[in-house]
Amino acid sequence: MVILPSSEKTTIFTVLFSLIFVNLIGIVSAWQLHLYRRKSFQDLSKRQELQTELEQYTKNLESIVAERIEELKAAEQLTAIGTTAGMVGHDIRNPLTTMTASIYLSKKKLEELSNDKIKETLRKNFEVIEEQVKYINKIVSDLKDYSRPLHPFIQEIETYALLKEALDSVKIPDNVEVDLHIDERLIKLKTDAGYVKRILINLLSNSVQAMPRGGKITLEAIADGNKVRLNVKDTGQGIPDDVKTKLFKPLITTKAKGQGLGLVVVKRLVEALGGTVTFESEVGRGTKFTVDLPA
Repeated sequence: MVILPSSEKTTIFTVLFSLIFVNLIGIVSAWQLHLYRRKSFQDLSKRQELQTELEQYTKNLESIVAERIEELKAAEQLTAIGTTAGMVGHDIRNPLTTMTASIYLSKKKLEELSNDKIKETLRKNFEVIEEQVKYINKIVSDLKDYSRPLHPFIQEIETYALLKEALDSVKIPDNVEVDLHIDERLIKLKTDAGYVKRILINLLSNSVQAMPRGGKITLEAIADGNKVRLNVKDTGQGIPDDVKTKLFKPLITTKAKGQGLGLVVVKRLVEALGGTVTFESEVGRGTKFTVDLPA
């Protein structure tokens, strides 16, 4: 066994200690370098993620701003139209009322004619005039309903009478079948009768226009917990996908005849009653509008 002098032992110990110390420093430095690289990578990833989110937010913001600008333009335009309609609506309806009364009296006089051919011709002409008068009246009503402040008057009304009155206010062609279903628990409703009637008239008119070749309309009133559900379903042409997202916006229509206000008015009246309106539609198979109102 070799015994090293004390001075050599000290030297060896110092060398070993130095090597260990250097290795420790190397390990610590490598670990710190690893942490730094990892943090740098995380910071870079986070920066890229934030940049992506910012770019996406900017795009969304631009889209929102453009949409709001279009809505403001449409709102300004319709406000002007609504204001004008409010001013002239009374003057328009006065002659319309006179025309309606005159047609009614003239139809009574038809019975005094002896020539059946002339009677039938005049009867058809009067029916055409009546329909056009109703159409003009509806345009004025839609414009006024869109622009005026809404203050619903809630009262208890008979469900069947209200729905039947709405149906009788819409010209249903002979080639369109109508089914009326009322939940037996809904003998009466607490709502604004005028608002609900206007809502149903617009939805029913929309359904009739969607079925130029005929079809079927189903009108339902259902008790659903703490709400009343009104369904208007047709077997018409359906709503194209590119129109669905804009359906309740002003001046949007897929029909040759119409101002694109009917459904806008429906939404406004429904919301004034504290309810919601939704729809389901498939092109070529029909559309179903659902109005949920507080019970």
